[in-house]
Amino acid sequence: MRVLFLGLVLSLALSASAGENRLRIVSDVDDTVKVTHVGHASSLVRGTIHLHAFAGMATLYRELEPSGLDFVSGSPRFLRGQLRRFLGRQGFPDFDLHTRDYLARPGIDEYKAAKLEGIFSADPESDFILVGDDTELDPLVYERLSERYPGRVSAIYIRQVKGLALPEGQESFFTAFDVALMEWRAGRLSAQAALRVGEAVLDDAAAEDETLLPGFASCPPEAWLRALLASRSEPAIEELALRIEGAVGELCEARLTSTSPAFVEAAPTP
Repeated sequence: MRVLFLGLVLSLALSASAGENRLRIVSDVDDTVKVTHVGHASSLVRGTIHLHAFAGMATLYRELEPSGLDFVSGSPRFLRGQLRRFLGRQGFPDFDLHTRDYLARPGIDEYKAAKLEGIFSADPESDFILVGDDTELDPLVYERLSERYPGRVSAIYIRQVKGLALPEGQESFFTAFDVALMEWRAGRLSAQAALRVGEAVLDDAAAEDETLLPGFASCPPEAWLRALLASRSEPAIEELALRIEGAVGELCEARLTSTSPAFVEAAPTP
Protein backbone atom coordinates (compact mmCIF):
# COMPACT_ATOMS: atom_id res chain seq x y z
CA MET A 1 0.00 0.00 0.00
CA ARG A 2 2.84 2.39 0.91
CA VAL A 3 4.55 1.73 -2.45
CA LEU A 4 1.27 2.33 -4.25
CA PHE A 5 0.75 5.61 -2.42
CA LEU A 6 4.28 6.83 -3.18
CA GLY A 7 3.81 5.86 -6.80
CA LEU A 8 0.59 7.87 -6.98
CA VAL A 9 2.25 10.93 -5.42
CA LEU A 10 5.17 10.66 -7.87
CA SER A 11 2.80 10.31 -10.79
CA LEU A 12 0.84 13.40 -9.76
CA ALA A 13 4.07 15.36 -9.27
CA LEU A 14 5.32 14.39 -12.71
CA SER A 15 1.98 15.30 -14.26
CA ALA A 16 2.06 18.72 -12.62
CA SER A 17 5.64 19.23 -13.76
CA ALA A 18 4.77 18.22 -17.32
CA GLY A 19 1.99 20.80 -17.33
CA GLU A 20 4.38 23.65 -16.52
CA ASN A 21 6.04 25.84 -19.14
CA ARG A 22 3.99 24.38 -21.99
CA LEU A 23 4.68 27.44 -24.09
CA ARG A 24 6.02 26.90 -27.60
CA ILE A 25 7.43 29.39 -30.08
CA VAL A 26 6.54 29.25 -33.76
CA SER A 27 8.76 31.57 -35.76
CA ASP A 28 9.30 32.66 -39.32
CA VAL A 29 12.94 32.82 -40.48
CA ASP A 30 13.57 35.36 -43.28
CA ASP A 31 13.37 38.96 -42.05
CA THR A 32 12.23 37.69 -38.65
CA VAL A 33 15.39 36.10 -37.28
CA LYS A 34 17.56 36.21 -40.44
CA VAL A 35 18.44 39.43 -42.28
CA THR A 36 17.22 38.74 -45.82
CA HIS A 37 15.18 41.56 -47.44
CA VAL A 38 12.77 39.25 -49.23
CA GLY A 39 11.10 42.18 -50.94
CA HIS A 40 14.13 42.96 -53.11
CA ALA A 41 15.65 40.41 -55.51
CA SER A 42 19.33 41.41 -55.29
CA SER A 43 19.20 41.70 -51.50
CA LEU A 44 17.45 38.35 -51.29
CA VAL A 45 20.35 36.72 -53.14
CA ARG A 46 22.88 38.42 -50.83
CA GLY A 47 20.85 37.34 -47.80
CA THR A 48 20.98 33.74 -49.01
CA ILE A 49 24.76 33.81 -49.45
CA HIS A 50 25.82 36.08 -46.55
CA LEU A 51 23.88 34.90 -43.53
CA HIS A 52 23.30 37.18 -40.56
CA ALA A 53 20.87 36.83 -37.67
CA PHE A 54 19.09 39.86 -36.24
CA ALA A 55 20.85 41.02 -33.09
CA GLY A 56 19.74 39.25 -29.93
CA MET A 57 17.13 36.95 -31.44
CA ALA A 58 18.91 33.70 -30.51
CA THR A 59 19.36 34.96 -26.95
CA LEU A 60 15.69 35.96 -26.79
CA TYR A 61 14.50 32.51 -27.82
CA ARG A 62 16.86 30.84 -25.34
CA GLU A 63 15.75 33.08 -22.48
CA LEU A 64 12.09 32.39 -23.18
CA GLU A 65 12.86 28.70 -22.49
CA PRO A 66 10.11 27.36 -24.76
CA SER A 67 8.91 23.79 -24.47
CA GLY A 68 9.39 23.65 -28.24
CA LEU A 69 10.61 25.87 -31.09
CA ASP A 70 9.36 25.49 -34.66
CA PHE A 71 10.83 27.53 -37.49
CA VAL A 72 8.34 27.64 -40.37
CA SER A 73 10.15 29.06 -43.39
CA GLY A 74 8.87 29.87 -46.85
CA SER A 75 12.32 28.98 -48.25
CA PRO A 76 12.53 26.03 -50.64
CA ARG A 77 13.61 22.64 -49.34
CA PHE A 78 16.96 22.71 -51.13
CA LEU A 79 18.00 25.47 -48.65
CA ARG A 80 16.96 23.39 -45.64
CA GLY A 81 20.47 22.18 -44.80
CA GLN A 82 21.94 25.66 -45.10
CA LEU A 83 19.25 27.16 -42.89
CA ARG A 84 19.58 24.42 -40.27
CA ARG A 85 23.34 24.97 -40.02
CA PHE A 86 22.88 28.73 -39.85
CA LEU A 87 20.32 28.57 -37.03
CA GLY A 88 22.46 26.08 -35.14
CA ARG A 89 25.58 28.25 -35.43
CA GLN A 90 23.68 31.28 -34.15
CA GLY A 91 22.86 29.47 -30.90
CA PHE A 92 19.10 29.09 -31.15
CA PRO A 93 17.71 26.46 -28.75
CA ASP A 94 16.69 23.02 -30.03
CA PHE A 95 14.29 23.46 -32.92
CA ASP A 96 12.35 21.82 -35.71
CA LEU A 97 12.75 23.41 -39.14
CA HIS A 98 9.93 23.27 -41.68
CA THR A 99 10.64 24.37 -45.26
CA ARG A 100 8.40 24.72 -48.27
CA ASP A 101 7.80 22.29 -51.13
CA TYR A 102 7.39 24.67 -54.07
CA LEU A 103 5.74 22.04 -56.26
CA ALA A 104 3.26 20.69 -53.73
CA ARG A 105 2.33 24.02 -52.06
CA PRO A 106 3.18 27.05 -54.21
CA GLY A 107 1.35 29.57 -51.98
CA ILE A 108 3.24 30.75 -48.89
CA ASP A 109 0.04 31.52 -46.99
CA GLU A 110 -1.41 28.09 -47.83
CA TYR A 111 1.81 26.34 -46.85
CA LYS A 112 2.22 28.21 -43.56
CA ALA A 113 -1.43 27.87 -42.58
CA ALA A 114 -1.32 24.10 -43.14
CA LYS A 115 1.99 23.70 -41.28
CA LEU A 116 0.83 25.76 -38.30
CA GLU A 117 -2.45 23.84 -38.19
CA GLY A 118 -0.44 20.63 -37.96
CA ILE A 119 1.76 21.95 -35.16
CA PHE A 120 -1.21 23.16 -33.10
CA SER A 121 -3.16 19.94 -33.63
CA ALA A 122 -0.19 17.74 -32.70
CA ASP A 123 0.32 19.51 -29.35
CA PRO A 124 -3.10 20.36 -27.87
CA GLU A 125 -1.62 20.90 -24.38
CA SER A 126 0.61 23.85 -25.33
CA ASP A 127 0.03 27.55 -25.75
CA PHE A 128 2.02 29.45 -28.37
CA ILE A 129 3.97 32.62 -29.07
CA LEU A 130 3.98 33.42 -32.80
CA VAL A 131 6.80 35.53 -34.24
CA GLY A 132 6.94 36.83 -37.80
CA ASP A 133 7.38 39.97 -39.91
CA ASP A 134 5.29 42.20 -42.15
CA THR A 135 7.09 41.52 -45.46
CA GLU A 136 4.67 38.82 -46.57
CA LEU A 137 1.63 37.19 -44.99
CA ASP A 138 2.57 36.36 -41.40
CA PRO A 139 0.11 38.83 -39.80
CA LEU A 140 -2.82 37.43 -41.80
CA VAL A 141 -1.90 33.77 -41.26
CA TYR A 142 -1.37 34.33 -37.53
CA GLU A 143 -4.64 36.26 -37.21
CA ARG A 144 -6.60 33.40 -38.75
CA LEU A 145 -4.83 30.86 -36.56
CA SER A 146 -5.54 32.75 -33.35
CA GLU A 147 -9.21 32.96 -34.34
CA ARG A 148 -9.29 29.22 -34.99
CA TYR A 149 -7.60 28.41 -31.66
CA PRO A 150 -8.93 31.02 -29.21
CA GLY A 151 -7.04 31.15 -25.94
CA ARG A 152 -4.01 29.20 -27.18
CA VAL A 153 -2.02 32.09 -28.65
CA SER A 154 -0.35 33.97 -25.81
CA ALA A 155 1.23 36.63 -28.03
CA ILE A 156 1.89 37.54 -31.64
CA TYR A 157 5.01 39.59 -32.39
CA ILE A 158 5.60 41.04 -35.87
CA ARG A 159 8.90 42.62 -36.89
CA GLN A 160 8.26 45.94 -38.60
CA VAL A 161 10.14 45.89 -41.89
CA LYS A 162 7.65 47.69 -44.14
CA GLY A 163 5.95 49.55 -41.31
CA LEU A 164 2.48 48.19 -42.06
CA ALA A 165 -0.52 48.41 -39.76
CA LEU A 166 -1.15 45.14 -37.93
CA PRO A 167 -4.37 43.32 -37.00
CA GLU A 168 -5.72 44.02 -33.55
CA GLY A 169 -3.92 42.13 -30.81
CA GLN A 170 -0.61 41.78 -32.67
CA GLU A 171 2.45 43.58 -31.30
CA SER A 172 5.05 45.22 -33.53
CA PHE A 173 8.76 45.05 -32.73
CA PHE A 174 12.00 46.44 -34.12
CA THR A 175 14.59 44.64 -31.99
CA ALA A 176 14.68 41.49 -29.87
CA PHE A 177 14.70 43.72 -26.77
CA ASP A 178 11.21 44.98 -27.64
CA VAL A 179 9.88 41.42 -27.39
CA ALA A 180 11.83 40.82 -24.18
CA LEU A 181 10.25 43.90 -22.61
CA MET A 182 6.75 42.83 -23.62
CA GLU A 183 7.34 39.32 -22.29
CA TRP A 184 8.71 40.78 -19.05
CA ARG A 185 5.66 43.00 -18.79
CA ALA A 186 3.46 39.93 -19.35
CA GLY A 187 5.23 38.08 -16.54
CA ARG A 188 6.71 35.33 -18.72
CA LEU A 189 10.28 36.65 -18.60
CA SER A 190 12.34 37.85 -15.63
CA ALA A 191 13.97 41.28 -15.51
CA GLN A 192 17.40 39.60 -15.50
CA ALA A 193 16.54 37.62 -18.64
CA ALA A 194 15.26 40.78 -20.38
CA LEU A 195 18.54 42.52 -19.54
CA ARG A 196 20.53 39.64 -21.01
CA VAL A 197 18.55 39.94 -24.24
CA GLY A 198 19.18 43.69 -24.39
CA GLU A 199 22.90 43.28 -23.82
CA ALA A 200 23.00 40.61 -26.54
CA VAL A 201 21.31 43.04 -28.93
CA LEU A 202 24.08 45.59 -28.38
CA ASP A 203 26.88 42.99 -28.43
CA ASP A 204 25.66 41.42 -31.68
CA ALA A 205 25.17 44.84 -33.27
CA ALA A 206 28.70 45.86 -32.32
CA ALA A 207 29.98 42.99 -34.46
CA GLU A 208 27.63 43.74 -37.38
CA ASP A 209 25.44 46.87 -37.21
CA GLU A 210 23.27 45.66 -40.11
CA THR A 211 21.85 43.09 -37.68
CA LEU A 212 20.42 45.82 -35.43
CA LEU A 213 18.33 47.68 -37.99
CA PRO A 214 19.06 46.91 -41.68
CA GLY A 215 18.88 49.78 -44.13
CA PHE A 216 15.76 48.33 -45.75
CA ALA A 217 13.76 48.18 -42.51
CA SER A 218 11.46 50.83 -41.07
CA CYS A 219 12.78 53.09 -38.35
CA PRO A 220 10.85 53.00 -35.07
CA PRO A 221 9.07 55.98 -33.57
CA GLU A 222 11.10 58.08 -31.17
CA ALA A 223 11.42 56.62 -27.66
CA TRP A 224 9.49 53.50 -28.66
CA LEU A 225 11.20 51.34 -26.05
CA ARG A 226 10.46 53.78 -23.24
CA ALA A 227 6.83 53.72 -24.35
CA LEU A 228 6.83 49.99 -23.63
CA LEU A 229 8.02 50.77 -20.11
CA ALA A 230 5.22 53.22 -19.34
CA SER A 231 3.41 50.79 -17.05
CA ARG A 232 6.44 49.05 -15.55
CA SER A 233 10.08 49.94 -15.30
CA GLU A 234 13.34 49.34 -13.46
CA PRO A 235 16.41 51.60 -13.60
CA ALA A 236 18.69 49.01 -15.25
CA ILE A 237 16.12 48.18 -17.90
CA GLU A 238 15.37 51.83 -18.59
CA GLU A 239 19.10 52.59 -18.95
CA LEU A 240 19.50 49.72 -21.42
CA ALA A 241 16.45 50.90 -23.36
CA LEU A 242 18.08 54.34 -23.72
CA ARG A 243 21.29 52.77 -25.04
CA ILE A 244 19.45 50.69 -27.65
CA GLU A 245 17.27 53.63 -28.68
CA GLY A 246 20.45 55.67 -29.13
CA ALA A 247 22.14 53.03 -31.28
CA VAL A 248 19.08 52.63 -33.49
CA GLY A 249 18.65 56.40 -33.67
CA GLU A 250 22.18 56.80 -35.02
CA LEU A 251 21.45 54.30 -37.80
CA CYS A 252 18.23 56.06 -38.73
CA GLU A 253 19.89 59.48 -38.74
CA ALA A 254 22.60 58.12 -41.06
CA ARG A 255 19.90 57.37 -43.64
CA LEU A 256 19.15 61.05 -44.01
CA THR A 257 22.58 61.78 -45.50
CA SER A 258 23.36 58.44 -47.16
CA THR A 259 23.00 57.72 -50.87
CA SER A 260 23.46 53.97 -50.40
CA PRO A 261 20.83 51.94 -52.30
CA ALA A 262 20.11 50.01 -49.10
CA PHE A 263 18.93 53.23 -47.48
CA VAL A 264 17.20 54.64 -50.55
CA GLU A 265 15.08 51.46 -50.76
CA ALA A 266 14.27 51.48 -47.06
CA ALA A 267 10.66 51.49 -46.03
CA PRO A 268 9.37 54.85 -44.76
CA THR A 269 9.56 55.60 -41.08
CA PRO A 270 6.15 55.10 -39.43
